[in-house]
Amino acid sequence: MNIRRYYVPNAIVFITQVVDHRIPVFQQQPPPDLLLVTLREVKRLHPFTMLGYVFLLEHFHLLLRPTGASNFSDIMHSLKPNFTKEYKKLIGVTGSMKFWQKGFWDHVIRDEDDLQRHVDYIHYNPVHHGLAEKPEGWVHSSYRHWQQRNAYPQRWGWSLPTSVINYDWGEAEDDHDQEAVRFATAPTSGGNHTYKRRPCGCKPHLQVAETIPTSGDRAVANRTYDIE
Repeated sequence: MNIRRYYVPNAIVFITQVVDHRIPVFQQQPPPDLLLVTLREVKRLHPFTMLGYVFLLEHFHLLLRPTGASNFSDIMHSLKPNFTKEYKKLIGVTGSMKFWQKGFWDHVIRDEDDLQRHVDYIHYNPVHHGLAEKPEGWVHSSYRHWQQRNAYPQRWGWSLPTSVINYDWGEAEDDHDQEAVRFATAPTSGGNHTYKRRPCGCKPHLQVAETIPTSGDRAVANRTYDIE
């Protein structure tokens, strides 16, 4: 099965990536922190800003906007092998390893309503999967940063949000282990996908930009998270 990707300049993209065989690798540390560290390093090669993320047990969702010459496929094609390389070091594996499913799901955000729906989907996802009773109960997501700036009302997500009632959960959560990818437009060159890890026990650092919504405003077209 071929996947047709569409690259729209300055577009925000929702991405889902699944672990091979859905092994729950991210159910405990250090893999979740390692994924954030890898995202930060990939950002140096392929600049992007990020509006939201959530790491579940065996898959993750990102909401990002590429800001340089690289497109979101370049970002994912850098993130996946670099994480695998560091994970193999972590667990002492020297041979080959297929960590991720080959394909990934992408959805180009169409408008403000679509953006809000996907931000809410990301933050409600741990509750949907039964991993937490409330969005704030799951630490591996961007929800707490939005909440700190009063972007959500009190008790948001304690029941099913209206913005995601009709969301097609299966479409974004299904396996995506396709062999081939067909590009709708020619992808830009992403250059070298290899990075050197910093010689330190770096903890992932997620800086929240000043443009994150406040006072309950979640119209977020120009409001971003930024991984440093």
